[in-house]
Amino acid sequence: MQNKVALITGGAHRVGKAITLTFAKSGARVVINYHRSAEAAEQTAQEARAYGVQALPVQADVSDSQQVAHMVEQTLEQFGRVDVLVNGSSQFAKTPFPVEEFSDWERVMAIIINGAVHCSNAVAPLMLAQQDGAIINIIDLSVWALVPLNGK
Repeated sequence: MQNKVALITGGAHRVGKAITLTFAKSGARVVINYHRSAEAAEQTAQEARAYGVQALPVQADVSDSQQVAHMVEQTLEQFGRVDVLVNGSSQFAKTPFPVEEFSDWERVMAIIINGAVHCSNAVAPLMLAQQDGAIINIIDLSVWALVPLNGK
């Protein structure tokens, strides 16, 4: 991964942070996407830089294709390429079931599904032009956990 560029959505926390630091340890320059966790993203960037690589925290709501386009533009301005995209953004929020109002569920899906499509769509032309690249989609397995009908 020496000198490759990895863009990790949700790269500031939990699994995303571990993935970011693994890429950095392997010599990749990392772009750490975050939505609201600027402080955590900067902390993760500092930890990545300790491995001797460049790290760029970039704020973007991946459910918004225009924000994703801007994030990719910033990545290209800084590094000139994207070699790996990890779609790892997720909203870690409980969504009760059954529901009467779907806005929470729709937000979760907008981030996980639409966000992965927006990001992949934005970097695929770059990877095709480079004739190299990888897109990795991950999701938290807890999404498949059974929720008791009483919500407890």
